[in-house]
Amino acid sequence: MNIFHSSWFYWAVGIAVGLPIGLIVLTELHRMLVRRNSHLADR
Repeated sequence: MNIFHSSWFYWAVGIAVGLPIGLIVLTELHRMLVRRNSHLADR
């Protein structure tokens, strides 16, 4: 059985890579809005 042909492999890689990148992007976006005193970044 080849792991690269498993149906779950690409989903697992996508989540393992995409989730941290998404969190970094959202955190940076929130910090940018806080610096601009935007109401969208309500604390």
